[in-house]
Amino acid sequence: MSNPVRPIPSSPIRIALVTPWPPDASGIADFARDLALGLVDAGHEVDIYTRNTEAVTIDGASLIHVPQDWDGAELDAHAFRLYQLGNHADYHAWMMTALLEKPGVVQVHDFVLHHLLIGLTQDVDDWPSYVRAVREWYGDDVAERAEMALFGKTTPLWESASVIDYPFFEFFVSHAEGALVHSRFAASRIVKRLPRIPMRQVDQTYRHQSSRVRTSLVRVGIFGGVQENKKIDWIIEAFRQLDKVLAPVEVTVVGTVSGQSELLVARAKELPYLSIRFIGRVDEARFIEELERTDLCISLRHPTMGETSAIVMRALQHGVPTIVSDTGWYAELPAEVKKIPLDNAPYVLSSVIARLLTEPGLYAEWAAACAELPTTLDLSHSRMIDEIVDFLQSYRAERLVADRVTNHLADLGFLGDAAERHIFEKIARRSVL
Repeated sequence: MSNPVRPIPSSPIRIALVTPWPPDASGIADFARDLALGLVDAGHEVDIYTRNTEAVTIDGASLIHVPQDWDGAELDAHAFRLYQLGNHADYHAWMMTALLEKPGVVQVHDFVLHHLLIGLTQDVDDWPSYVRAVREWYGDDVAERAEMALFGKTTPLWESASVIDYPFFEFFVSHAEGALVHSRFAASRIVKRLPRIPMRQVDQTYRHQSSRVRTSLVRVGIFGGVQENKKIDWIIEAFRQLDKVLAPVEVTVVGTVSGQSELLVARAKELPYLSIRFIGRVDEARFIEELERTDLCISLRHPTMGETSAIVMRALQHGVPTIVSDTGWYAELPAEVKKIPLDNAPYVLSSVIARLLTEPGLYAEWAAACAELPTTLDLSHSRMIDEIVDFLQSYRAERLVADRVTNHLADLGFLGDAAERHIFEKIARRSVL
């Protein structure tokens, strides 16, 4: 979780928010909407730049639709530029030219951005450039693997579990003027690879928050798109191992089920003591309603792409007892979040659920502790807004100082060509942080 010291609320600023936007079927679009509303509530001006032609407007913010080949020229009018950066090319590829031409702060939602680069490469059918980029960031051996994959001789890097070792955040974040991240997992790796990029870790939070105290375990919720790495097979196997004499449990899957997961969920319907329903992707109001009804949220992930789970953060903000995989960002979560080891995960998960069902006092005690988390961890949305604006303002002020130093040295003749000046600007801006 982020620094416990909350910044002092800032004076109003005007922010360009470059982002996917509802009704895009993207969790980042949903986050951006809450972010914009929170900024407006705090008195800031927000101009939203998005590709979505059916974008939903919000009160107090301007919505600007931009073309696929947008170069970001309109961003010249903004001192504060905030890009929402994720791995899905359909929702983020269009903003890359603007990021190169008009850099700003990137909010990194996905640590692994390899698939975004693949999407950009496919758009222009320029695979040699992809191999050159692999060589630049990861060396000749990895570049050779990438090239062999293009000829079908090995599994592509982006389809292998080792993709987390070649995340390609460097390719995008290196062009930014600063970065916001949501986990120590991402922060430590970005700092190691890009030490000169100013960065701050903030919690990923949302506007709606509650702390209903749950007293008994009846309803289990699984939220978000169900893909193979969400390990629905582990969850189904865990319930299959439960003693049939246990009280019936209701499981709700809120989100789309895709790929082989569709076949796996059919097994769950065969369990006589398990009531399971699938309700697909829902709007914000229905999502909150289902989350409030949930007594236990299960959110497993393997392999992890270094992502922060919006589902888990929202469950914590609503005081929902939650079980996660003990990996990546999930391992950073407080002790009140139960963590399942990757080894023998179905058996361990089944044992945990069995204890919670057979020892009601144990569940009630855990639920009471979880209900206090939104307050004890200060998971308020307003705090995240204050931290983001504080970073934008702090970095902007420090950048202006660095620019003055650079200009002064140039006037005195200490800097030569444009390349030398650019290098010094990078060093100067980092040195004042």
